[in-house]
Amino acid sequence: MILKYCNIKNIFETRTAGRLKIPYLGFHLISENDFKRLSIIKSCVKELRTFFPDTIPVLVTKEEDANKIIELINKIEFGAVQLHYSKSEDQISKLRGIFGDQIKIFQVITMDQNFQLNSDADLTILDKSFLGGTGKQIDLSSLTSFLDKISSNKI
Repeated sequence: MILKYCNIKNIFETRTAGRLKIPYLGFHLISENDFKRLSIIKSCVKELRTFFPDTIPVLVTKEEDANKIIELINKIEFGAVQLHYSKSEDQISKLRGIFGDQIKIFQVITMDQNFQLNSDADLTILDKSFLGGTGKQIDLSSLTSFLDKISSNKI
């Protein structure tokens, strides 16, 4: 199992998670409010790289323009990206072509979509919906049935 703490908001959460050695920290750049915190996010990522190099900062985005994603990764020095929408195959392939293995790529899928696991993605996150943060869980029997149909250890 891999742990990723998501929607880090400030330097205090960053330091706490870093001290707890959480492997991945997700920084949302989705809404207009998220982008207003761009300098804070950049400071948090710098903090991780300086003091907690084993914790990888993750860009969590719904941006579908691969060039804009690449710009954000380079500008803030994210070590991973989570594409939080369906049909992310083209973006994943382009990111892998640009960055190779220098970044981790998370593909998000839901149980109610027709999806194809992307072999270029490092990990796949199974989420209740693409909205995120709904507080609604996937019931265990549905989850078990769904996972039985998939032959991948990357979820």
